[in-house]
Amino acid sequence: MNLSFENIIRLLQSQGSEKIALFEKAAKVKHLSVGDKVYFRGLIEFSNICIKDCHYCGIRQSNYNVQRYNLSDMEILNVARFAYENRYSSIVLQSGEIQSKSFSSRITSLLDKITLATSNNLRITLSCGEQDEATYREWFEHGATRYLLRIETSDRGLYQKLHPTDPLHTFDKRLQCLEALKFIGYQNGTGVMIGIPFQSVDQLANDLLWMKDMDIDMVGMGPYIEHKETPLYQYSGDLFPLKDRFELTLKMIAILRLMMPDINIVAATALQAIDKMGREKAIKVGANIVMPNITPGKYRDSYKLYENKPCIDENPEDCQSCLEWRIGLTGSKIAWSEWGDSIHYQQKKHGHVVENGLMDGEEIVTQGAFSVDASAQLEGKHSIMNPSGGKLSSMPGMVMPGDPKPEDTKSLPATKTTNDTKPATDNSMPGMDMQATPKPGKNKPLTTNTSDLSAKHSAFGVSGKCEMCKARIEEAAQSVKGVSSAVWDVKTKKINVEYNDKLTNPVAIQKAIAMVGHDTEKFRADTKTYNALPDCCKYRKL
Repeated sequence: MNLSFENIIRLLQSQGSEKIALFEKAAKVKHLSVGDKVYFRGLIEFSNICIKDCHYCGIRQSNYNVQRYNLSDMEILNVARFAYENRYSSIVLQSGEIQSKSFSSRITSLLDKITLATSNNLRITLSCGEQDEATYREWFEHGATRYLLRIETSDRGLYQKLHPTDPLHTFDKRLQCLEALKFIGYQNGTGVMIGIPFQSVDQLANDLLWMKDMDIDMVGMGPYIEHKETPLYQYSGDLFPLKDRFELTLKMIAILRLMMPDINIVAATALQAIDKMGREKAIKVGANIVMPNITPGKYRDSYKLYENKPCIDENPEDCQSCLEWRIGLTGSKIAWSEWGDSIHYQQKKHGHVVENGLMDGEEIVTQGAFSVDASAQLEGKHSIMNPSGGKLSSMPGMVMPGDPKPEDTKSLPATKTTNDTKPATDNSMPGMDMQATPKPGKNKPLTTNTSDLSAKHSAFGVSGKCEMCKARIEEAAQSVKGVSSAVWDVKTKKINVEYNDKLTNPVAIQKAIAMVGHDTEKFRADTKTYNALPDCCKYRKL
């Protein structure tokens, strides 16, 4: 859904029935685009050592009152195994920011160890701050699939007010890192703080437009909660009340769900620091990701970015049981043992984009998950989620193109018209520009032409026994985007692969092969998948 700057402002300022209508429409779009599943990301805050001195952060380098810690590799592996054994399927490794060869090498080693310990069945998100492109690429090649780097604010002037003025804290560097992560192929995540000192509603509206323009895949944004050991604490008396920051965050989530229907949006833990049901309320209006804190309990209070951090005294088992109950209250269900990759990312990666619904009889499946566009379903076009076609009912106060004008709905006074925006009309919700977007002539999958890109070659060992193995291995390799040729030799147990190194790499190809049951030089297929192979394909010695 395309929303103008003026319309976003009006939605951020909405109250009463207009606010309720916004939340209801966002809930419907979420249901149609990403479903009602909630995906867990087990959060491991493995170190609070940081070289940065951000003015808002409780673990900033200059805060000498915080007790510093650094989990051992074994502690991190034990927590990762807990997540795997409890069907989380995804973890987040988060730390203070360090930029050194020893730090980057340690993360690389941890990625390899976690992949091995969990049979490559655990998606890994990293949130380790700004690094150079070579480091990001190395981590990606060793198993990190998602990266969360919050922009904090897309306003350059405000960004500078939140950080020291030195080469270590620059807006341009943050943008460069986000662009590098996107180029490498991560599921790219970012986010902003809501209600920080000096921030205006106009800046929040621009934050949402910036995230759409950046074409991000996942977002983690939450209310700013001050920390008494930071320079910004002196402005506490000038801030919105906490309850207003909370409401504003819910509106930001709801609006972003309308603007980017198929991305992943986190229900931030900071919401629960303000409202005991904060994360659940975020799920109701558009969020679909929760990050249970599975850091060993004795360290949690030391990773305190803000005051009143919740769940610092719970063990992981208690936290899991609590969240299971809480999410049930929202009418959603936990997607146990599912990675929950961003549908937005999958559509970009595999070249399938449904911009205006499906033609009659058409169905698109991406990696076993139906990929649909929520606005198209609401327009009544044939789809898997609306197989009979026909107009879906409107929400109170929200009118889609073609809806009859509600008799009991009154519009706010028209906004000032500019060259590129239109005032709200009588048959649309105040703040919602529901004019239909131009439609392409045909709905065709978008694909990437790679014929003019130079190919790379790689050869590595793959375990197998027969021609059936050969077909399975080659098919798995060729399923990876960017692979142009894959030939496995039954006798030598080697596969020769031609691929575009801008789209993939040997590590990703080996992962894909291991996923179908065949050990490679870097990855071992999980036991369940291997045992499901036909007897003639069983290559492991008893």
